[in-house]
Amino acid sequence: MRINDYTCFVGVDVSKEKLDVYRPDTKAFSQLNSSEEDTQAFYKTLKRKRQRTIVVMEATGGYE
Repeated sequence: MRINDYTCFVGVDVSKEKLDVYRPDTKAFSQLNSSEEDTQAFYKTLKRKRQRTIVVMEATGGYE
């Protein structure tokens, strides 16, 4: 079994105030506040998928 057969990759661009998210499984772009509450809510939506999910992050503006 290859990794892409059972894994969903989610892309997140991290900045000071916002997280820009792309979910290829739903082909949806979204933007979250960079707060603990919004981050936890995002995590819960991914956890509900019951599928192996890998979140790939890219930091901008010195947040690497």
